[in-house]
Amino acid sequence: MKLAIPAFVLAALILCPLGSRSVASPVDGVWHSPDDNAEIELFDCGDKLCGRLLSSDHLKAHPETADLRNTNTALRSRQIKGLVIVSALSGGPTTWRGGKLYRPLDGHTYDGKLEVVDTKTLKVTGCVFAGLCDSQTWIWIRPSQGSTNR
Repeated sequence: MKLAIPAFVLAALILCPLGSRSVASPVDGVWHSPDDNAEIELFDCGDKLCGRLLSSDHLKAHPETADLRNTNTALRSRQIKGLVIVSALSGGPTTWRGGKLYRPLDGHTYDGKLEVVDTKTLKVTGCVFAGLCDSQTWIWIRPSQGSTNR
């Protein structure tokens, strides 16, 4: 006995695969920050946006640099190369907020917000308290390794 699958069922299986499939954020990739000429890779972490420190002028000269300025003394022995410094930002596709930005240069964590200015420019804002904020511009450098984005 042959099992016949109706055409509409077959079409639904092809067009709507089981499980959810993540689509890369439009800001995924490597960005230049003016802080010590840093390179930060932004990537999707679940349904949030995160970022890790890849390189900086200081890291090029001293790749084993520890997080010595961290306000949490228990974290001062960890290396800053590869450290997640952008965490749990939500939103998109043009504005992400609600997460944290860690700045190894001063060892502080700030409430974070990223806004797309254009396809190659982000405005990144960190706030200590509401209204007490500072912003900088990040410039897109390249896609992440293995990324099909852009």
